[in-house]
Amino acid sequence: MNKRGFTLIELVMVIVIIAIIVVMIAPFIATMLDSWLFLKTERDMLFSTRLALNRVVREIRQIENVASIATFTATEFEFDEVGSNTINFRQSGSSLLRNSDELCDKLQDPGGLTFTYLDSDGNVTATAANIRMVRVKMILELEDSSITIESSATFRNIT
Repeated sequence: MNKRGFTLIELVMVIVIIAIIVVMIAPFIATMLDSWLFLKTERDMLFSTRLALNRVVREIRQIENVASIATFTATEFEFDEVGSNTINFRQSGSSLLRNSDELCDKLQDPGGLTFTYLDSDGNVTATAANIRMVRVKMILELEDSSITIESSATFRNIT
């Protein structure tokens, strides 16, 4: 009799060998998956924050004149845009708000949003009439690290 096939012992040995290989490789695969998920989350968060920062800068550039500036503190900036709509940027908890709309979250709380006001020579000023540029700084909090992004806006309509 010429029977072909595997014995039970051979099948058990193959299963044991495959199990050993899986146990040895699984931690590496899990680490790579965790790293990929972390980087994807960080990239997505940075992208949404960069979009929010670009919007803040774009709207600040549209200030018609310094008389339009209502509030200019280190943590809040409020002004009237062309058309008399009031725009207010501020931090609430870990969120950046434009009026009452959330532009992004995950800001460091407190201190995740900072405005610095500069005159035409690039010096810090505390007088609204002298403001010609606004520097915006955002600090994002991640699980165990932080990312800082900054940009500045020069008023287009003011000489």
